[in-house]
Amino acid sequence: MRVLIIPICLLFALSLFGERLTTFPQHSKPELIKVGENLICINEDAVVYLYDLNDFKLIKKFGRKGEGPGEFSTSMIINILEEKIMIESRGKLSFYSLKGDLIKEIRRLPKYRRLKILEDRFVASSGILSKEVYHNIAIILDADFNEIKTFYHDEARYHQQKQKTHDASTWMFDVSEKKCFIVGSHDFKIDVFNKNGDSLFTISPKYEKVKISQEYIDAWFNRIKKRWGLDRYYLAKQIVRWTEFFPAIRDLIVDNGHVYVITYRRQQEKNEFFIYDLEGKPVKKTFLPLQDYDGVALFPYSIKNNFLYQLIDNEEEEVWELHRFSII
Repeated sequence: MRVLIIPICLLFALSLFGERLTTFPQHSKPELIKVGENLICINEDAVVYLYDLNDFKLIKKFGRKGEGPGEFSTSMIINILEEKIMIESRGKLSFYSLKGDLIKEIRRLPKYRRLKILEDRFVASSGILSKEVYHNIAIILDADFNEIKTFYHDEARYHQQKQKTHDASTWMFDVSEKKCFIVGSHDFKIDVFNKNGDSLFTISPKYEKVKISQEYIDAWFNRIKKRWGLDRYYLAKQIVRWTEFFPAIRDLIVDNGHVYVITYRRQQEKNEFFIYDLEGKPVKKTFLPLQDYDGVALFPYSIKNNFLYQLIDNEEEEVWELHRFSII
């Protein structure tokens, strides 16, 4: 009987955790992972680590906390492009080679955030306040960061000076070579635009949203307590109000000719994925494991070339592991 049980357990472990590629004993709390064609980029405490995707050897590490040349704030957005790495930090945009050498830094950026390159232009997000209601907007900028067009307003987020509703909507976007995909609604809805901000089509299938469980709410408040202390915890208890349902879409990633949509629905410890082509046609729906560490936040993950990569904290061995799962 034992001979039969062991393979079954191994198969279950492989299906749940995927293929373990390597470990990173030098990391204690990585905040972000991005995977390129032959490159892994990990960000921890304003330091960027570049690893070779083939043998996982460290290529270079650079950066530190600060506002000077080669320094970053802890709030960083990293994009691996075809021939360089683009790092957005507070007030500046930095470009590095794929070997970690600084190419240039652009300081005193406008108030736009989440910049992505769409052909010869940038797409960025910002916010506007109208009659105490906050909206996220998407803007097209030229190569010199001059505004060309504001082409998208999302739904009202919340009323300033009033009680906030948690998870009232979601806001994210990503780009392919020639299209921008935007999620700005509580519903399953992805609006698609070209580089001029012209609407092309909308991906909006029928979808039954997932109710927010009391278990998730309790985990969310406990996360506040652990990260920011009792004062913030009690304040959150007083002012945060919850909607009945999660947003339909949890994350959106566009890569290698596919649009990957992650929802809040879970099944047997796996998350629901919808995959579309760049014309909005459905390719596949599946469930893949995405591990979280506190019932709320997911461990850092990335999608590249139809593989899902995730850093997972192995608490027993006290080491971070890199796992990979085949999506298609």
